[in-house]
This record gives sequence, C-alpha cells and structure tokens, in this order.
Amino acid sequence: GPGATAGPAAGYDFPGQDFVRTAGSIPPLDVDDGSFSAAVTLEPDPDLSGDPFFLKLLDKNAGSGNLFLAVSTLPRAPQGSHYEIWAVFPDTLVSVGKFLYVNRRVVDVETGTEIAAFPVGSSLVDASAIRISLQNQANGPDPSGSFLLAGSLSGGDAVLATHDPLALGHVYTETTVRYILETPSTADPGDHRRGIWFYEVVEGETTGTLPLPPAPSGWKYQAWIYKVFGAPDTVSIGAFVDPLGPDEDGAGPHAGPDGPIPPFPGQDFVSGSIRNLDDGTYGVFLSLEPESDPAPASPYLRIFEDNDIDAMGPGVTQPLGSLAGTLPEGTVQAEAARVVTMRSLGGLLPRVVVSFGRK
Repeated sequence: GPGATAGPAAGYDFPGQDFVRTAGSIPPLDVDDGSFSAAVTLEPDPDLSGDPFFLKLLDKNAGSGNLFLAVSTLPRAPQGSHYEIWAVFPDTLVSVGKFLYVNRRVVDVETGTEIAAFPVGSSLVDASAIRISLQNQANGPDPSGSFLLAGSLSGGDAVLATHDPLALGHVYTETTVRYILETPSTADPGDHRRGIWFYEVVEGETTGTLPLPPAPSGWKYQAWIYKVFGAPDTVSIGAFVDPLGPDEDGAGPHAGPDGPIPPFPGQDFVSGSIRNLDDGTYGVFLSLEPESDPAPASPYLRIFEDNDIDAMGPGVTQPLGSLAGTLPEGTVQAEAARVVTMRSLGGLLPRVVVSFGRK
C-alpha cells in the first residue's frame, strides 16, 4: 500500500508510496528536491534481499525540472552578501537557489563556477511569482526583505524588473530630483560651496527637493559625493527612509557650530575634512542600500546622479538625472511538471547468443 512512511489515509490502487512521516531510519522526504531518482526493477520471487536487483527497467531523476535565470546590469553583491531566488506561494516563500553575479555570469556562492540552471521540484508549477533578494549573514536562512527583482510566473516564464510591486515597486524616472549648495551649520555666507542639501527656499518656505516615495520595504536611500577627477573619494552624506525628512547623521561630522539645521538630507564640510564641492571635480548621486547593509561605506545601486556639481551660488537648485535605464532586469524560464515520464532501459537488459555446432 502507501508504505510505513505514509499518513493515516488509504493510498491509491496503484503502485507507489508516501513519505510524510518517519518510519525506522527513513525520515519524511521531499522527493523532488533534485537529489532522488525513481526506478522500476524486476526482482526475483521470492526476493531474499531488500536491495534493488540489477535488472532496472525504467528510471528517471525525480527532480522534475530546472530554472534558467538570465540577468543584466546586476550590481556585484557587497562583501559578505549573495543573491537568492525565491518562489512565491500563497502563504510562503521557498528558496530556489543562491548565486553571485561576477563578470556578467551567474556563479556559485562557494565555488565561483558558473551555474547553468537551478534544479527545481514539481511544486514550482504552483508558484505565482519569482523574487530575487540581496542576502547577508545577518539574515540567516530567511528572506532579507531587500528584494531587488521580481516578476509574475506565467507558463513557467517570468520577466524580472526592479519596478515590480514585489521588488522595489517604483520606476525612479523623476525629472525634478535636485539639490543646492548651502551650509546651514555656519553663519558664514561664503561657505555655501562646502555643503550640499536636498531642500530649497521659495518665498520664505523651505521644502524638500527629493519628490520620491519612501524607500521600499527592506531598503533605504543614501546620498553620496564623489571625485569625478583625481584620487578616488566617495563619501556618504546621509542615509534616510523618508526623502522629505532628515537623514541619519544631520549635518554630518564636519558641520559647523551654527544652526538651525533644516530637516532634510544633506551634509556640511566646513570643519575637519573641508571640501569645496563646486571646484569642478565633484559629482553627487543617490543610491538604494539594503536595510541590513554589510558595506555601509560603499554604494550599492545608483538611481540618480549629477557628475558635475556646478558653481551656481548658494541656494540655486541643480538637477540629478535618472539612472532608471541602467537598473537591473532579467528573465526566468522554469521547466517543471507534475507528471514525470520515465526512461526505458530495456535495451540495457542482459542478452546472450547461443551457438550450436560440430567440430
């Protein structure tokens, strides 16, 4: 019948077995996890051994398919991080596999060898979507919540995009993202070139200049300045979730003694590490960073950028261009089925030739 490892209900009137509970040394089994094979043998009767007889008639790998992943412009995962593919079911997410993206190739996290396909079980045919997350050691085996790509499955295929509702959920094509040069932490009007902020003052009213939604769940925004020319120099000027609110470090460690500091992202460089940001060598960009960031000093995914901070005077807005056209994208093709066709091995059965003759 359904075997010693079966549940309490009766089985079907056909050969087979369930593996839903432990019996002896056999635990519950997921037979489609890619590590099992199914076979039909011809056994002697009576059968004096519990091992398979060598006359194998039919066989098939019980893992029922593969998932093929193609991605482009995927950032290199920060040190200590990796990407993970998740199949979406009504009540849960199931991991399909982990990978890194190196030199435009999907490779194994441990060995660095290229992954041609991820083995999947037959249950993937019931999945509604695919999501790809950025994981690090702090997340453990659970999804991090920092989902970068996602797409709905239809007929085993999915187009993966950052703007999918199950990923970042936004296109980031705004044309009015802008900044000013100003130093609210010092009363010296000549210091404006040593500070950069995401607000403006119009008719006496201070308003933010980042018309973006709050950072997606599992992510935060971070603003940076960097050297376009000369020695490499990329410096965070604040991380934040609300683009129309203050960032995590206020006016920063190099701010002056004055105030008040407007409640918007930005930073001053008027003490200690002094920087003249409009000297023609600096750019500025806005990135998305995972909520649990293993590399806070390194940017992850740039979404807006101006590679030339101009000397336009204090309080004059300058635009950042959208980098939406460079954001990651991908496709998934999943081969999975509930019915697995077995392979005949009849041609491999023993044969002999007997000849009769006279000397």
